[in-house]
Amino acid sequence: MEQESKNGFCFYAGLFGVLMSVVSLFQMFAFGAENWMALAVMIVELLSITAYSFLMAKSRFTLPLLFGSTVLVLLMNILFILTLSFSLIIVFLLIYSIVILSIFWANGYTPYLKQRYALKKKETLEWQNKLS
Repeated sequence: MEQESKNGFCFYAGLFGVLMSVVSLFQMFAFGAENWMALAVMIVELLSITAYSFLMAKSRFTLPLLFGSTVLVLLMNILFILTLSFSLIIVFLLIYSIVILSIFWANGYTPYLKQRYALKKKETLEWQNKLS
């Protein structure tokens, strides 16, 4: 049962994170595509989409990507504050990233993803040995 709940959490948390990042990316395309700050935001959003996609795929690289993405979204929010700009969806993305990262760390998802990777690798080697 625990495996199913962790699988469901990873998939739906990643899906919602991707959707929030895509909305923020579209906002930057619509309202400031020629601004240097919008270009920086777009790069951070692409990293955020990648991190949440890895979470959906339950990759072992999820934790470093989520951490890096959260730090960059925090820096992006600080940049918005310093330039007297505001984007509510980016503030929501920061809050969501912090919450997901906290849940991910507190509930021990990293060992789960490493164990999942080891099982997949073992299965791949078994199939290679059977087919050889």
